[in-house]
Amino acid sequence: MRRFETFGENIYNTFFNSDEGFDKLKEEKPFYQAVLIVIFISILDPLVKLNPVEHSSLVLFGFSLLSTAIGGIISWLFFGFFVEIMASIFGKSGNIRTFLILSAFALLPWIFLAPIELLKNNPSIVTGFFGILFGLIVWLRTVMLFLRAIAKTYETTVRKTLYFVLIPFIGSIIYFHWFIGFFTTLGKILF
Repeated sequence: MRRFETFGENIYNTFFNSDEGFDKLKEEKPFYQAVLIVIFISILDPLVKLNPVEHSSLVLFGFSLLSTAIGGIISWLFFGFFVEIMASIFGKSGNIRTFLILSAFALLPWIFLAPIELLKNNPSIVTGFFGILFGLIVWLRTVMLFLRAIAKTYETTVRKTLYFVLIPFIGSIIYFHWFIGFFTTLGKILF
């Protein structure tokens, strides 16, 4: 029973006292809790959008949920490895387990996105507006928790934490531009 209480405390602290909560998570390193959060968040949207008429086969729906959960875990792990590579640029690597745990807990506000999606898709202009507004608030809170997770994991300043985010973003834009240019040039040569 204590594990469930600790899990509840960790969730509560992430929502309402993230500095203290992340410090506690760094000490305890509850990896299984982080995996459960990632799985739950991954399958939440398909569960909310469940339409029994469309999913006549329970086996296919179960397989869909399983593949969604596995895809969520794989994405989370790859993202963690990518941030760990970025940390190595600053000489702060070696904390991937801690980052994965904190980043999973930083995703907790996303549990509200599925119900907000239902609100947003309501035909009323008022509920649609509030759905978008609440969705932006949840997104912003998740970004703030994610940046705090990087700062806590790698013990960086705000400036370095922003570099963790901006360098890959700018690098991906440059890479995408190069990639398109490369194949455009190849097309000009061939045709």
